[in-house]
Formats: sequence, C-alpha cells, structure tokens
Amino acid sequence: MAFKLTRASAVGQTPPRPSTSAAVTKPEDDVYELQAASSVSEQGLSSEKLQPEVGTRVEMTIRPIEIALPAPPKAAATNTAEKPVESPRQRYTVIKLERLAGSCK
Repeated sequence: MAFKLTRASAVGQTPPRPSTSAAVTKPEDDVYELQAASSVSEQGLSSEKLQPEVGTRVEMTIRPIEIALPAPPKAAATNTAEKPVESPRQRYTVIKLERLAGSCK
C-alpha cells in the first residue's frame, strides 16, 4: 500500500531527490510517496501503523527505498521520434512517525 505525504517541509537533512533541473520547482515538489513495509524483513512502518495517521499532521523520519530499475527498452526503428523518459518519483519508507498537534489544512 502506498501513501502520499503532502505539503511537507524538510527539517534537518533534506531527502535526496531524483536529479532534475534545480531552477524548476513544481507544486508537487513537496509531495513524498511513502511505501508501507509489507513484511517482517523490511525496515519501516506497516500500513496498519500508517493508515490511522491519514489526514493528520505528523512528523516523520523517512528513508529512500532502493528499487532496481529495469533496463530501458531497445528502439525498434531509428527514424521514430523518441519521447523523453520521465524518471520515476522517488519512494520512501517511514522509519519513525509522531503525531503533531493541530490539523491538516
């Protein structure tokens, strides 16, 4: 199960982002995709721990999930126009979570 952390602001060390133009910032730049841990061997909080916090104001510690990306497909023809490939959004897992006073706006 995946969750989205929106209107986020980093405190301390900013999580690494996939390389993009530093001059361009988009509204979705303050959105983090969070992946719940689904097995005992994974480090992070399960969806059962994250679900009750949906819609609340929280402080959390996250870490990037390392995902092996598949090799890019080989082009069948050289005269076809190639579309720019968007890099997938970085996903994180939640290591620590604490509910804060107040509500989400």
